[in-house]
Parts: sequence; C-alpha cells; structure tokens
Amino acid sequence: MGDWTVQSGNGIRFEWGPARAGRLAGEAACPIVVDVLSFSTAVSVAAERGIRVLPFWLPDGSATTAERAASEKAAAVYARQSGARLAVARHAVTPDSPWSLSPAHMRRAPFVARLVLPSPNGAAIAAAAPPHVRVVAACLRNITAVGSWLTARGYGSPAHPVAVIAAGERWPDGSLRPALEDLLGAGGLISDLHAQGAGPLSAEAAAARAAYEGTADLTRAVAAGVSGRELAARGFVQDVAIATEGDICAVVPVRDGDGAFSPAEPGGIRRAAGLGRPPCRLPLGAALRRLVVPCAVCGERASQVGVHGDERAVSAGDEGSVGGDRGQFQAAARCGETARGLGDRQLPSADQPRSPVRSTMTGPVLRASAQPTAPVKRWTASGPRYPETDRMPRSCSAV
Repeated sequence: MGDWTVQSGNGIRFEWGPARAGRLAGEAACPIVVDVLSFSTAVSVAAERGIRVLPFWLPDGSATTAERAASEKAAAVYARQSGARLAVARHAVTPDSPWSLSPAHMRRAPFVARLVLPSPNGAAIAAAAPPHVRVVAACLRNITAVGSWLTARGYGSPAHPVAVIAAGERWPDGSLRPALEDLLGAGGLISDLHAQGAGPLSAEAAAARAAYEGTADLTRAVAAGVSGRELAARGFVQDVAIATEGDICAVVPVRDGDGAFSPAEPGGIRRAAGLGRPPCRLPLGAALRRLVVPCAVCGERASQVGVHGDERAVSAGDEGSVGGDRGQFQAAARCGETARGLGDRQLPSADQPRSPVRSTMTGPVLRASAQPTAPVKRWTASGPRYPETDRMPRSCSAV
C-alpha cells in the first residue's frame, strides 16, 4: 500500500508547513514551495530581474529576542560568505539596505546579482529538501510557467511525483496557521498540472484544487484573508496587490546546486490547444468569468482556452469587453474538436443572466466545469439560446 504519510502512489501531493515539508520533500522528485505572502512572490519578482536569491531561515515572531538576534547575525555572516547582499525586515529598509521580503521593495530596489532573503516559512521549506533536489518557488503570479516547466520535464507522475507545499504562517504561540493565500496558490498550480495530464492527485491535492477552482474572486479572497489584512494594517497593501496582480510572470525560480533560486532554463511553453498561441493572461482581480462549453462532438470538457483579441484587462463593472468588441474564445476538447458557441461578440455582462455552466474566475488557463447532461447556453449577439444539439452526450467515442 505504500507509505500513507507521504501520500504514496500519487503524482501530485500536497502538504502544509515546514514540519511536513521535510518528510514529503524527501520523497518527491520535485518539491514546490508556495508562500504567496510573501517569500515565493518576492522570489518571483527577484527572478524576473535576474537576481539570484539565497533563502535563509529566520525565526518567526514566537522566537525570543536573543534567538532572532543570533539568527540575524548568522544571516549576515552567510551573506558575506556568499558574496551577496542581505535583505532586511520590511520595516527596517533604508537607502543602504533597500531589499526585504516585501515584493514591492524587491521590485524597486537596485539590482544585485545575489541576495540572501531571510524568511520564517518559505525558506524553511526550501531548506528541508535534500541539497541535490530541485526546489521550485511558485505563487499566484507564475502558475502557468511553473506548471509548464514541471510537466515538460516529466514531473507529476507516481514515478516522478511533485510535492506542493503550502507554507502557511504562524500563530503567536508558534503553531502553524494555514494561510488562505497559500491554499489558493497551491490549488492553482495543482489545477494547472492536472489539466495537463499530471497525476493522480492525492486526496489532499484534490481538496486544494477544489478550493482554488471554487473561488470566484482570488484577489478579494486574498485581500480579505488574515494575511492580507495583516499586511494592509501594517502599511504593506502593495505587497498584496503584487501577489494577486495576475498570472503574468513567465519566470520559474528553481533552487540550483549553489542553493540559490534563479530563473530556470526556458522550456515547455504551453499553447492553447488548436489556437497556436499562448493562453491569455488576465488579472486575477478581473470580473470576467469562465464560461466554457463542452465539445459538440464528444461532450468532453474543454481543457485549455485562449483569447483572440487585444487581451486587455477588464474592470469590475465591464465583464463583456475582453479582446474588444470581437473578443473570441475557443476551446479544444480531448478529441481535438473545437468547442462551439462561445460567440464572437462579448461574454455576458453583469446584468445578463448567467449560463448554467459553472462559472468561476478567470486565470491564464480557463477550465470547463459543466454538468454532463445539462443544456448549455450559447451567448450570441441577440442573447442566449439553448439549441437541442448542444446537449452533451454521456460518453465520448472519440477518445
């Protein structure tokens, strides 16, 4: 039966926190650390700029003053030995030390080739993996890039499993606080991997995926969560905004033999099936909803969607303007046929009735979630209709 403690037999596994990361990371071909607020997001911003990030574990708020002082001294020594600059706490940045765990600080600080980034959660997970094992930093900004990179290299199978580790935060007593933003970030990556054929999912991974796919507005959810509210109260609301600005980062930070996270070699750039172009990248805060229909031939749910048009963002009150007046969505099912009927005008605006097809917030890869026997509403210039031919067959002979 295998070892149940490491979710054996599954290609995609999911766990929480540094304590479990050590056990699961040692069993996985590739561990992925997800610390949305803010280690993974800060690393993604640094990697975009070509900064190599050396993680360093720093005690959390439950540590004594002496323990924190000793750790900070050790971090300074490590930075000197590594020929790197040292990031400081968010509230301690100065013109001479402008780098911190804040993604906003990381974005506007001067470029450095190497940077030691202390962190109480994400860095601890990275350190838990054996030195020879690749560790990937994932967040809401680079779900597509990380998913493509992993699957292009054969990760995500029982023989080469991935362990998606949500970092979480700490309560004042030092115990783990599961963080909503990390659950959603991990679930987004798991959803992306599964859509590309990776798996099977452990029960834990499936639950994380369901949480992500069932959240209609990721930006609002992250901002309203405990971590988002904490950062906003401390004056770092911009960090939350950067963490949820959309799946716009094409860089995959991977820990190399030097122990530093640096941009991985390119590869595995995914293109939407049948479209010959990368899938759309829309901000997580957009009000656009996924409106995906089944294949008219085989009834299978579409797995990837692209946008024809200028791919501009939509505002909260303008759900029907993606790609301009003639923004066109197409999707391909497993049989290779193009799913029909999404219309060549607009998606329904907020005052129009919704399709019975399940509707969730957009992302870089839009997925279907239709009931297998329900009629599918088609949006046309004159409004919705329910043609009989649009009823989905119960089985697919094309696959």
